[in-house]
Amino acid sequence: MSSSVGRNSLIMATGTAASRVTGQLRTILLAAAIGTTGLAANAYQAGSMIPQSVFTLVSGGIFNAVLVPQIVRTLKEKDAQERLNRLITLAIGILLAMTVVMAAASPLLARLYVGSDDHQMIALTTSFTLWCMPQIFFYGLYTVIGQILAAKDHFTAYAWSSVGANIISCIGFGTFIALFGRATEHPLDFWTADKIALTAGTWTLGVAFQALVLFIPLTRIGLKYRPQFGLRGIGLRSMGPVAAWSVGIVVIDQLANIVITRTSTN
Repeated sequence: MSSSVGRNSLIMATGTAASRVTGQLRTILLAAAIGTTGLAANAYQAGSMIPQSVFTLVSGGIFNAVLVPQIVRTLKEKDAQERLNRLITLAIGILLAMTVVMAAASPLLARLYVGSDDHQMIALTTSFTLWCMPQIFFYGLYTVIGQILAAKDHFTAYAWSSVGANIISCIGFGTFIALFGRATEHPLDFWTADKIALTAGTWTLGVAFQALVLFIPLTRIGLKYRPQFGLRGIGLRSMGPVAAWSVGIVVIDQLANIVITRTSTN
């Protein structure tokens, strides 16, 4: 038992260290490509942060407080496979709905988070937000599948998949620099659709990889996901009050986050 704990701890520690190193490299390349100050840098920062803020709201109130604990409990049941299929299907449905709604609301969210009245700034922020919005779905999927693997003592892919996500982002930013140079040397109309896709799109592609790659070890441990619908018997009703309190706490935190972001982009 102790050897297993030590092995898992080592996997998580090395994965975290590798993720931080590649994440730092990604940050350096991002700064080299877009800069750290200026309208474009502020637009990218706001546009990439909005989906993460929305996911924090969802994960804090629904996933971490309700679905993830229920999934861990479900693994101990005799009909674990069927219940897991229902819970994962429910999670996917919630995530898809949230992603679509938030994508449609991207222009409003950009105006909410950006403190500037510059129309180009708001338009660029909206474009970055739209490209990053699918991250809500993939971050949620990563959380759900990752917790199942962790509960089954399979940590390798869960710990290291973020490294792959960072590498994909680094490739995107490195390609941007090679093709277009530094964005800080150009006005806002420099940002055409292909440049936005290359920067924000590759980040989203990395997040997608981080989530989808976890289905490989999930299948290897004998849990083959098949879409199944239905809420009966999966124990969600009792978790409602916990979710409500969690949502309230996260909402307050995100309101403070909006104020900070508006101040930094003004």
